[in-house]
Amino acid sequence: MADVEATKSLSGLLNGIAQKVYYNNSEITEELLKNELYPDLPQEEFKALHEKMKGLVKSIATADMDHAQLEAFLTAQTRRQGGGGVNAEQAAALSRFWKSQRVRVRESLLSQSRWEPSLRGVSWRVDLQTAASRGDAAQSGPVALMELELGRAGQMRRGGNMPVSRRKVSVLCVMVLNVLICVLMGVSWRHNKNDRPKVRKIERFWRPEVVNKAFWNKEQQLLDFIYNPNVNFVLSRDSLIELPDWLNDTGPPNPCEPDYRVFTQISDYNSLPQHGKPFVRLGDGQASLPIGLWLMLFLLGNTSPVDHFPNLLEMLGHEAKIHKDLLQWDYRETFFNLTLKEVLFLEWFNQHCPHAQYILKGDDDVFVNTLLIIDLLEGLPENEAKDLFIGDVISNADPQRDRKLKYYIPESVFEGTYPPYAGGGGYLYSGELALRLYNVSRQVVLYPIDDVFTGMCLRKLGLVPEKHSGFRTFGIDEKYRHNPCIYRSLMLVHSRTPEEMLTIWPWIMHPELDCQ
Repeated sequence: MADVEATKSLSGLLNGIAQKVYYNNSEITEELLKNELYPDLPQEEFKALHEKMKGLVKSIATADMDHAQLEAFLTAQTRRQGGGGVNAEQAAALSRFWKSQRVRVRESLLSQSRWEPSLRGVSWRVDLQTAASRGDAAQSGPVALMELELGRAGQMRRGGNMPVSRRKVSVLCVMVLNVLICVLMGVSWRHNKNDRPKVRKIERFWRPEVVNKAFWNKEQQLLDFIYNPNVNFVLSRDSLIELPDWLNDTGPPNPCEPDYRVFTQISDYNSLPQHGKPFVRLGDGQASLPIGLWLMLFLLGNTSPVDHFPNLLEMLGHEAKIHKDLLQWDYRETFFNLTLKEVLFLEWFNQHCPHAQYILKGDDDVFVNTLLIIDLLEGLPENEAKDLFIGDVISNADPQRDRKLKYYIPESVFEGTYPPYAGGGGYLYSGELALRLYNVSRQVVLYPIDDVFTGMCLRKLGLVPEKHSGFRTFGIDEKYRHNPCIYRSLMLVHSRTPEEMLTIWPWIMHPELDCQ
């Protein structure tokens, strides 16, 4: 019963804060909220609770968080140490409050936004010029212009004889992360009605949009356009705006249907390799870890008759019933579908396991020194844990153009240099970052190499993976391959056979082994 009353009091406090701050209800005071909701709570404790809830509501409202952003924000708050964070009940109350009040708070914020009285007039336009209308494909980028007419407050014409100084300012405005950024484009001014306006022109300085010929690059340009908040704002209000022709070259509405463009626009499609591999279970000695500290999952796709693999569905069902650690989706298990597996896992994590602190993602043929990884994480400062992403990082890499290689990518698919990325054999990252990766993955076109795709998502977030010497996704020198002490200092080694892993694990646990 006490828990129910506490929940009601907290919900009342949040609604009271909204009434006072956003709905201009002058009858709501801090003293009233204290007496009505928390009469037995000491004044200092109530004041601290009130200020904390007020600050959190302000952060949520200012960012106008959607459901996924709110969940990630509250997850981060529950992990904060000390008095700055929130508990699970407070997070749940904040989530319920924002779900019911978001629209009203947003409308209130918009209604409170006003121009200064010295603004005499405003006009604006968004021009989406196309190659068809101007005959120039390079000039198809969107242009958003606003013209403000400025003058001192109280300046008016009387009898048509008093000279009045008026100025017109043209600016380019773009919305970035809920912040409106305006850049000066030109100025004109007029002193009286007989003067001709003096205008200074500023040449166009932004880079024209040139449609890339490579399939992935062109698809990414389309996504960048779709997720441009400035363009979205305009398109939602004017259905008559003419879009560039290349934006209409989209795939089928149903993502499960074959995309005809793949076969017609990727000239080397038939030369792309197809890879698949069987599933192998190996405990790898991890049963020695404390119960409840970790959860091991195996991620699986499906097989197709053309793969000529035996049908293992019944065996997988038996495995899942016994161990309860299999996640399987209905897609073809091939090398170039590993990116799909990565995105599906992030979606599952976002829905079912958003409070997990860390994720170690690895292939099924890697040796993992879990004890050393836990030692690293237990000593990790909170400010470093938030954006943690470590592994065997590769920088300044170009696509492989050799048809014989596993990672072959033809020029008709991708042009450019890869962003820094951690080798897909295995890497370690925070649960909070996983939630952000899931959100941003919808703004990045699926790329057939999963670790490169993850690097692209990190770049979209403005992050770079950190190289760690304990991750060896390209193996170790042959002369050290059978040295027990080497494995004690490494966190992940790729690749090792199941037999080798069974040999290595006792070396890690051997108490008499002297590696000094």
